[in-house]
Amino acid sequence: MFCKNCGAQNPDGMKFCSNCGAALEDAAATADATQVQPTVTAQPAPAPQGPAPKPGNGKTVAIVVLAVLLAAAIGLVVYFVVLPQLNGGQQAATSQPAQEQEGDAEADGTDKTESDDTTMIPDTTAAPDTTTPSAGTTLEDMLRSSGQYDEMCDTVTESMEQDMGGVITDAQVEISDNTVCLAMELGVASTDPSATQIVQEVMNACTSDDVATTMGQICAQVESELGLSDVTYLCDFYTSDGVNVGYVGYGASGVIAAESAI
Repeated sequence: MFCKNCGAQNPDGMKFCSNCGAALEDAAATADATQVQPTVTAQPAPAPQGPAPKPGNGKTVAIVVLAVLLAAAIGLVVYFVVLPQLNGGQQAATSQPAQEQEGDAEADGTDKTESDDTTMIPDTTAAPDTTTPSAGTTLEDMLRSSGQYDEMCDTVTESMEQDMGGVITDAQVEISDNTVCLAMELGVASTDPSATQIVQEVMNACTSDDVATTMGQICAQVESELGLSDVTYLCDFYTSDGVNVGYVGYGASGVIAAESAI
């Protein structure tokens, strides 16, 4: 090997030059050091995935939706069927003492007008007018003409809110002609990976035979009590970002319309 300092030739394996004493470099080591190393390309880290749909989450939402739906339907029945019956019973009970008092006055030979001040007056407040409607009258007409539209909507909304449980973030009701319209906001965005599963579970539950039968019976009962026809429920479902994802309509025959938009 040759010395890089003075150029003198030295035997292989020498560490220092025999001429100038400079340190000698091993040619083999130098070759190894200068050998091109292979390039290693770093692999990009996998992108984080969004949360997977929670098992059973759709079923939980479906159960709550059914509870809210049935609560709204029952609220309507209570308002138009149960309360008038209770009020009618109260009127009969309060009028009975007046009749007995009148009979006692006649038996005593007393002028019945003397007992007018003590006659109990039947309570007729807060009772919906359930007389047979005229031709062309609708459920909405009956409520608005009696000034009870807002009261009815508040009654049904309160029934729904008791069962929402945070899963349904909002619920509104309005009545158009003979249709009770329910709008429910599901606590999930349309872009959420679990939205499709949740909506499918809700639609399956709301169109099941048991629910269809129950809602059909409720529609038929309201029709019978109020002398109306074609009373329907329309349930619209929305995501938290305002996207309409489906609806189900009920009539006396059960499910009359249903469509999922997701």
